Amino acid sequence: MSPLSPPRKRFTAEVRRDQQRKDDGTRPSAAPGEVLEALTALHQELAALRQEVRQSRSEQPEQTAAGCHAPHCITPDEQADIKREREEIAILKTEIRALAQSIQDTKREIAALRYRDSEQDRIVAATSELDTIVESTEEATHTILEQAEKIDGLMQTIKAQSGDANINHLAEDAADCVVAIFEACNFQDLTGQRVSKVVTTLQYVEDRVDRMIAIWGSDQIEELAAEPPQTAAQADDEAHLLNGPGDKASAISQADIDALFD
Repeated sequence: MSPLSPPRKRFTAEVRRDQQRKDDGTRPSAAPGEVLEALTALHQELAALRQEVRQSRSEQPEQTAAGCHAPHCITPDEQADIKREREEIAILKTEIRALAQSIQDTKREIAALRYRDSEQDRIVAATSELDTIVESTEEATHTILEQAEKIDGLMQTIKAQSGDANINHLAEDAADCVVAIFEACNFQDLTGQRVSKVVTTLQYVEDRVDRMIAIWGSDQIEELAAEPPQTAAQADDEAHLLNGPGDKASAISQADIDALFD
């Protein structure tokens, strides 16, 4: 209330409470009629208080138009601050929208990486392909070394049984070539180590992607990944046919081929 407002009128309940405090405490409790009378008076005084508040609000625009000097009035500097804060809030809303769009795009990219069908999961597919490369390279290297050892044994037999110096010289040259093959086959160990590092990195990325999916919710990622992602190879009419050899799990065995003709 403003300083010019009259003193607050005391409620009848307050007056009765003060009178009761002055008594010695032996007075019996009030009768139901007295309580009802006090409540009625309180209701009337509340109605008068509401009317006074309405009148105070109706007089406030007139005071503002005439020039407001009360503490609750907004000064021009405060209006400028409010305007600046509103502009900052508008900028913040724009940035939040951009951030939300970036998060949605990130979810979409993650959904393209981790499609719910394991055959379309690019991270799993890449890891499986690298594992297949290491396995195939190891098998091929093992075969090369076995055959090179056989060749070396044959050259030693030829050299021991032949009395021709020219043939012995050729056998020694062939043995040197076999040694060079042995040395060249060391590539398999280096290749396997490097591919293993790549596989470890992919597994790390896969773990981070799984954690992000767990944070955002797998159901949201599945909704974004409703359709399998189309790769650049699939966009080409013939490139999707060049898939290369499949792994052992998905490859067709000879028994499957024979079953087609039964």
